[in-house]
Amino acid sequence: MLIDLKRACVIELLPERTQAAVIASLQQQGPAFCQAIEVFSCDMWDGFVNSATAVLPNATIVIDRFHVMRQLHEAIDKARRALRHMQPDQDVLKRLRWLFLKHPEELTPDEQPRLEQAFQAFPEVEQLWQLKEDFRRWYDTFDCPDQADWWLSQWIDQAKALGNRYLDTFVKTLQRWRTSILNFFVHRITNGLVEGINNIIKAINRRAFGFVNFDHFRLRVLLECR
Repeated sequence: MLIDLKRACVIELLPERTQAAVIASLQQQGPAFCQAIEVFSCDMWDGFVNSATAVLPNATIVIDRFHVMRQLHEAIDKARRALRHMQPDQDVLKRLRWLFLKHPEELTPDEQPRLEQAFQAFPEVEQLWQLKEDFRRWYDTFDCPDQADWWLSQWIDQAKALGNRYLDTFVKTLQRWRTSILNFFVHRITNGLVEGINNIIKAINRRAFGFVNFDHFRLRVLLECR
């Protein structure tokens, strides 16, 4: 699904998620369209990035912050689960997944003490949680790309010092996509509205009890989301 984030509408719905399909769809919009695109926001899939590089000569690529945070959450949760498996008899580590990923301000009075008990028993759990929270706040703290870049280097050093293989994998992802991730601090654009459009498309599909013909489905989505 290709979306105009400025106008909050669907540009095109593709039958498959391949680089060739994305490139062909963008090219069908015409040279003027491709040259006019200034920012291309996407997840960390090579197909999207390569497509933008190939046919959008004036576009700055921004890796969507929510996809970066999702990968960090997955790494943090894998680290938590690994510790849980190493300490199967520790009750303070049980049923922590959603508490661990919640924002601090969203914790209930009953949930906060449970999290603090886990922190006291296992300092590594607190370190993982703090790294997650620091990274989340990073996106909202800095307006200057250079300052954001400097802070990211400090965060990466802290994450490496923990010696956790799941965090190390996430750090490698950060380093690979670093320039495009930092472009967020230039353009401040995200794919946040995509989830809302996804919900509309799911509702379209439910109302029709599913579509046998993809072309019919595509036309209905473009009619209602354009």
